[in-house]
Amino acid sequence: PRGGKDYFVKLTLTAGGARAGEETATILLKGRGEGGGCATPEELDFGPVPVGDRFALPVVVKNPHSINGLAVIGDVTGVDAPSFDVAPKGDLPIPAMSSATVMVGFSPTQKREYTGTVKMKGPGECEPADVKLKGTGVDDVLSWTPPALDFGYVSPGVEAPRQVVFVNLSKVPITL
Repeated sequence: PRGGKDYFVKLTLTAGGARAGEETATILLKGRGEGGGCATPEELDFGPVPVGDRFALPVVVKNPHSINGLAVIGDVTGVDAPSFDVAPKGDLPIPAMSSATVMVGFSPTQKREYTGTVKMKGPGECEPADVKLKGTGVDDVLSWTPPALDFGYVSPGVEAPRQVVFVNLSKVPITL
């Protein structure tokens, strides 16, 4: 369902009026699947997310076919399922040569690692695939260097600029 699979088929051609022993030819056809409408991510990693916050990742489900298709998005399962959400769920019509976006969210309530699974099926002829979900609830996602600034003695009217570098360890935007 995720593409990358090799497919082989033998094609036998038979010709009338050919020389004896030369009336058939066998041709081996080889192709590689690209996933097409069945492609789903294997894993969604939310990384560190502050406890009490929510972060969502988009999953684009494509329909590369010339006919309308139907994707199917299941419920999140697993012990940590309540900390993840998916929208929309159920049958998701996708017009031909188009795509739809499914948002998968993570909302940790404690400082720890979380996991879950959601079944997704693109609009191709395939079985639903398990997409692993993981994230970590954390308290501190913002760090800075240096930890303190010492301006020493600065005369009135003189500027003494110092640089502070902030690093956001999560994927959640932080406003200072």
